[in-house]
Amino acid sequence: MDNQSYGIDKESAHKRAIELIPEEFFWDCTDELAPFGSDEGDQALADYRSWRQAFPGSKTLDCLKWVINEVAEMEMADYNETLVS
Repeated sequence: MDNQSYGIDKESAHKRAIELIPEEFFWDCTDELAPFGSDEGDQALADYRSWRQAFPGSKTLDCLKWVINEVAEMEMADYNETLVS
């Protein structure tokens, strides 16, 4: 990873990210139950970072659509606003 620490941590996080997600649990890459602590969460973070590098000006929702359509092989119509929000 070019000039980027691996994983996710509060020390290198954007100020707004910390405001939105202040709980330590979400920043713990060693806890299997934390969002990025499991193998799947770790892979999701790596995929997101690769996607962001390839599409730096795109909205995050476009990544979510890509994951649903291409990775999960599902349709966006299967999701509703409650799940997305």
